[in-house]
Amino acid sequence: MKRNLGHLLSLLHERSARWLGEEMARAGLKGLAQSHGDVLARLFRGGEATMHELAAFARRTKPTTTVLVDKLEALGYVSRGPSPADARVTVVSLTPAGEALRPAFEAISRRYVRFLYAGLTPRESATLEHLLEKSLSASQKPSNHQTTKPSNHQTKGHPMKIAIVAANGRVGKLVAEEAVKRGHDVTAVVREENKTAAQKSLVRDALALSAADLAGFDAVVDAVGGWTAETVGAIPAAAKHLADILAGTGVRLLVVGGAGSLFVNSERTLTVADSPDFPADWKPLASAHAEGLAYLRGCKDLKWTYISPAADFQADGPRTGAYELHGEDFTPNAAGQSVLSYADFAIAMVDEIERAAHVGERISLVQKA
Repeated sequence: MKRNLGHLLSLLHERSARWLGEEMARAGLKGLAQSHGDVLARLFRGGEATMHELAAFARRTKPTTTVLVDKLEALGYVSRGPSPADARVTVVSLTPAGEALRPAFEAISRRYVRFLYAGLTPRESATLEHLLEKSLSASQKPSNHQTTKPSNHQTKGHPMKIAIVAANGRVGKLVAEEAVKRGHDVTAVVREENKTAAQKSLVRDALALSAADLAGFDAVVDAVGGWTAETVGAIPAAAKHLADILAGTGVRLLVVGGAGSLFVNSERTLTVADSPDFPADWKPLASAHAEGLAYLRGCKDLKWTYISPAADFQADGPRTGAYELHGEDFTPNAAGQSVLSYADFAIAMVDEIERAAHVGERISLVQKA
């Protein structure tokens, strides 16, 4: 029986990642991953490159590349500064410590090639590369099948009662639409007229909700948002208030979180928001989300789940129906991208409501490559 190509590629990726990790640890290159090697490989070619050039070479989005460069800079292997030709462009350069990594990386690269092509003839190796490149190129074309099958845990004939707080927001509206589509009994908690697909509505400010308002629901989704300095405070305020009134009730609380609090080092002491290139204008938003998450972690007798989207969270991105689920660490997909649409986030949110697979945990999402 033939084994699925995706399964074989997954196994190869897993084994090669483990091999690289062991080799890098043996060489004393602690704290680095294969993705950092892609950035260094480009810099070894010319000593410096723009962020755009690094992202193109590594086939990663700019936000993902920024996080990788942040880590390398924190370790002292690269530095960055404005381009002499255009001060608006950031140039990344190898430091002496980074240049000193060259012999070890080149040696590991040579052994890595031998590891990957072990057992293959030169002709088979060339054929394999050609076919994989062809498959990769085809997979990047728009798909005619961008829907997802409902979760196996969806209860046909036994809909769940779901309340969505701030349902008129862009994320909340999509979560309501997805839940209704799957046959659930959805109530939109809004401050004005219900503009969602939810069958019922409750006009109430998030901070005015009481335990009685939410009694009898299976799950409550906190989709409260804010972007300006005047409004971001609503994010942790809502998370704390909902946590307080739902504690001890058995009603689950699922929070639409942020990516800024995802960890970027193995010690889990640095987050995406700690990165030097993290936009200053976004820091209040990241701090607000982090404050809400920290409060949830300290809650007792509360069934909470905090869901972080990808770094590039796209309001108008396509509904692909395919996402990867990860944990506390910033994790790009197989293409090196940290991207997710609001529509795919809504799918994942309703999946988690139905499955209850991560109660008391923070999970993160990224679009499947």
